[in-house]
Amino acid sequence: MLDTAHHPAPEIAARNMGVAVESIIVEPGKSSFERVGPSMNRSLSNFNEKVRSSFYGVLPYAAATIILNGYVSGLLQPANDSTEFEKLILPLMIGTIANGVRGISNAIAVHSVHPQRDRPSDDTAVIIRPSQGPTLPELSVVAKKSAIRFFMSACRNTFYVQLRKGGMSVLHASVLAQFAYAFFAQNRDLVYDLMQGEGWISVSQNRGLSADF
Repeated sequence: MLDTAHHPAPEIAARNMGVAVESIIVEPGKSSFERVGPSMNRSLSNFNEKVRSSFYGVLPYAAATIILNGYVSGLLQPANDSTEFEKLILPLMIGTIANGVRGISNAIAVHSVHPQRDRPSDDTAVIIRPSQGPTLPELSVVAKKSAIRFFMSACRNTFYVQLRKGGMSVLHASVLAQFAYAFFAQNRDLVYDLMQGEGWISVSQNRGLSADF
């Protein structure tokens, strides 16, 4: 609204209504099924390791987002920026594949960065957690995750619409908007960690943690 002198483009409102519904559906689903099958216990890593894992995983995720959400989805979108759901369902479904790439690449990054300091006697301290099946997510956490997803998606949509208003093609605007979204989406967990009081640790502290964990 500030960018458009309190006259937001109608396509922004329509798209953001869509991402609001998406956020409400996707985040509870992810939280409920994230422990189906083996998973990585990211909480065992200190903040330094989490930063390294996040940046190691950003390139595969950004590539998948740009190619699938940006390029392929951009090719399939109507040239007139339609907000009709039936015309956008296929591009949206193709774009979801990038989330799978993010999960796989992040899991590999966490495992490769985490030092071999697991305690076999304690299952909660093992970096690769066994499958626990579907779980009931914590409502407050899901609400926060849904709000963050909506905020980032709304920013992406506004950026896209402004690029289109500037004369950029659907394809190029989609690729640029998705590139910006991928970087922030990949590192959102780091922001949450900082909000919980985590922070950088010195090399000597890091060595002490590795020895005493």
